This record gives sequence, C-alpha cells and structure tokens, in this order.
Amino acid sequence: MDWLRDLRVIEPANEEEVSTALRCADQEGLGVIPRGGGTKLDWGNPPSRADVVLSTAKLNRVLEHAWADLTVTVEAGCTVADLQRTLAQHGQRLAIDVLWPERATIGGILSTNDSGALRLAYGSLRDLIIGVTLVLGDGTIARSGGCEECCGLRSA
Repeated sequence: MDWLRDLRVIEPANEEEVSTALRCADQEGLGVIPRGGGTKLDWGNPPSRADVVLSTAKLNRVLEHAWADLTVTVEAGCTVADLQRTLAQHGQRLAIDVLWPERATIGGILSTNDSGALRLAYGSLRDLIIGVTLVLGDGTIARSGGCEECCGLRSA
C-alpha cells in the first residue's frame, strides 16, 4: 500500500463536506478511495486507479445514544472501541468482534461486511442498521430507513 502515501488526502468533517469533495472529484473525473482506520485496505480487488483518498478521520463521533431505545447514531469514522465504550456506559454493547477495534471504523466494517465470529449468533452489523445516510459518488446525499418524522429516530 505504499502507493497510498503519494495520494492527496482529504478529511471532510461533515456530510456536506463529503458531498462537496465527491461532487468535485466526480466533475474532474478523479478516482476516490475511501479510508477509515486503514485496517482492511488490502481486502477485495485493488482499485484500477486512484487520485484522492477520502479519509473519515474527522467523521468520528457518536452523535446520539438513545440507550432506552437501544439505538445509536454514529459517523462512519467512529471506531468500534469508541462506540463500545459509549454503549458500555449503559450496560450495552455492539455484538461484533472485529480485528483491531481501536482502529477499525463503523464505515469500514459496513463497507467490508466484517463482523467476526459473533456474526453466527447475532448477524452482521448490516443486519443491525435501522437507517443510513451516505454520500453517492456524484455528491448526492442519500438517506434510507429510519423514521425521523414519526418517532424521532435519526438516520445513522
């Protein structure tokens, strides 16, 4: 992965900045590689080309933990360890056991479908998602699931 060191890295701090970055990259015809904690960069097929790395390092927060509803809203760059610490404050946990939880991010786990052996008993992280907000390659912000209007749950 030495070639990654030579690429321009952008670190958006919110979904609007991600949207702007991806819209600009799309308009310029640039290849973008997303990167969370970097624990699974060698998984899957290598990219055919890359011009920019989009880091989720600044998208690392637990936005809301509605512990009584057993729901949590996090950003893609939030590490598994940080999320587990937040949940543990109310006797809860996320039933996944990924490698390197101090570095592995929620966005990375979702994109690689990693979950560890607990998947056999509890399913994968993808099975636990109520809603998601994501930014498409052209910069469009898309939301799916959740029901913010009817019961206050925000898309994760």
